[in-house]
Amino acid sequence: MKVFKCMAVLMMAVVSMGMAACSDDDDEKKEDAASLVGSWRWDDEEEEDYYQIMTFNSNGTGTFFEHDNDSGNETTGITYKYDSSKKTLTITFTDDGETYTEVVEVVEITKDKLVLKFTHVDDDGEIDVETLTFNKVR
Repeated sequence: MKVFKCMAVLMMAVVSMGMAACSDDDDEKKEDAASLVGSWRWDDEEEEDYYQIMTFNSNGTGTFFEHDNDSGNETTGITYKYDSSKKTLTITFTDDGETYTEVVEVVEITKDKLVLKFTHVDDDGEIDVETLTFNKVR
């Protein structure tokens, strides 16, 4: 009987440690996703009159705003999903009636800074990689 009690206590300890570990992972993912929520601005260093603002809402929707003094302003609605374990951000949007999905790498996310790596393959098969740093504006 003492062996059974000892095993039962040991099993409960293992299970409670496992549950605590899972909740920490879940909390971490929620924290990462929560830190993404807000508006993030990227300023083009080459064109001073051009910038982009991406806004992520807590419900998986948002907007992409583009300001260009030459061609005006444009706002596009987006949906997104952030996978903190893979460090990927999947953004879906519609442009001229066509729906596009883009998966970008989240290089870094803090309360004030979001660094995204965009990888594109052009029609000739050439790979273009661009890393952009966004600053939180609200």
